[in-house]
Amino acid sequence: MFTVPGARGFVAAGLLGRFPMSMLGLSVVLMVTARGGSFSMAGGVVAALLVGQAITAPWIGRLADRLGQGRVLRVCVAVHVLGLLGILASGTWWTAVLSGFCAGIAFPPIGSMVRARWVSAVGGTNMLETAFSVEAVSDELVFVFGPLITVALCTLVSPEAGLLCVLVFTVIGGIGLAAQRSTEPATTTAKPEPVITRDGMRALVLACLALGTIVSSLELALVAVATERGGPFAVGALVALLAAGSLVSGVLYGILGWQAPVHRRFVIAVAAMFVGVLPMPLLNGLTVLGVLVFFVGFTLSPALIACYQLVELMVPARALTEGFAWLQTALGAGMAIGAAVTGQIVDLAGGQRAFLVPVLAGVAATAAVGLAYGALGRCSEERHVEQP
Repeated sequence: MFTVPGARGFVAAGLLGRFPMSMLGLSVVLMVTARGGSFSMAGGVVAALLVGQAITAPWIGRLADRLGQGRVLRVCVAVHVLGLLGILASGTWWTAVLSGFCAGIAFPPIGSMVRARWVSAVGGTNMLETAFSVEAVSDELVFVFGPLITVALCTLVSPEAGLLCVLVFTVIGGIGLAAQRSTEPATTTAKPEPVITRDGMRALVLACLALGTIVSSLELALVAVATERGGPFAVGALVALLAAGSLVSGVLYGILGWQAPVHRRFVIAVAAMFVGVLPMPLLNGLTVLGVLVFFVGFTLSPALIACYQLVELMVPARALTEGFAWLQTALGAGMAIGAAVTGQIVDLAGGQRAFLVPVLAGVAATAAVGLAYGALGRCSEERHVEQP
């Protein structure tokens, strides 16, 4: 894949630019609680950030499709950095929430933009599935090492060090990707209909909403339980296990030759994730919990890779950044819901009860993909063809 012209450059910039995905929420939680705030306060700031991201991500993607990724990225990075600096300087919870919202509305959609570049480079060939696997592996590398870096910086250096590192990664990755003009997808002056109106797209968005809730609620519950029972480095280990499982399955997904249609792989992966989170509220030992966390992570990459593949099948090339951004919006909105609800439950009833949130979200995700199985099957088996 890295022999594709320009691929090494945009993958490297995209990898650095995506580290904030795994570091930002955890950095905020550790900083706020270290300053004397509660999990509810920290969850509120994270939720504000994710809500802002969820609101604007599709429109940022739409602008990138029409104006070019570079122009949009530079503005996003500048505004996002101002929001991060506001969180660092905030003296009250409300100013932190407002700053978080500001940072969220300009969160650079690096993953969506890199995937759109892959489609522009190798779209219509068998290499595209492997390209999406490369992106899933990149995501999981970020989610394996990001939490470990964050915990180390916030506990060994200062509570603010994790957020400062997020700021540095955002600037280097975002500006580095914006500078690579040769691999930018072609822009369009047309005004296509919003991709959310396409058959099957709403089902994918609902499923990703539930998947985002599972991920953020599980992460926050793991932080709470590990803090109660194992200390700060148990936090990083458990959160990293979630990403490690997804990393392994992402590599395998790109290596193996698949016969089953994409929609069937998506449904199986989502159902397996639900099976993994189901027993968590009943567990007390960190070892068994770690095994289940790894299994849940193992289902995550196949679910997301298949989801992005389905979008590529149903959305025209001129609107792919917008289509991918809708998935990011749904994941971000789900993460906001998970963070806000789970933070309240942790403060009121403890970390163990908080595992009920990913269980309920798993029910919703499985129901969403089950009810839309037919629509997703039509997208998977009859590729939508439209001129860019």
